[in-house]
Amino acid sequence: MGIVPEWLAPLDELFDGLETALQDQGKTDVEVIEWIEAAARQFPDQFENMDLEFIAHRLEAAMSAAVQAGIQRATSKTVNPEP
Repeated sequence: MGIVPEWLAPLDELFDGLETALQDQGKTDVEVIEWIEAAARQFPDQFENMDLEFIAHRLEAAMSAAVQAGIQRATSKTVNPEP
């Protein structure tokens, strides 16, 4: 399936901020955790900017393909058991 970069574009600012927070030697662990908690509270707002229907269709297609592949593997082992 792969991740299309545009899907995550609304989260770029949050990821950039996380990278900056983690690289800042002056930040304590508590400060980094506080930043992560604050960023997590923003996630619902960021998801409003994503094309969730498009992502859902791609995810459903990938899941369907995985189920079909699993069924094929299971039935081929039943029909042609390995020695």
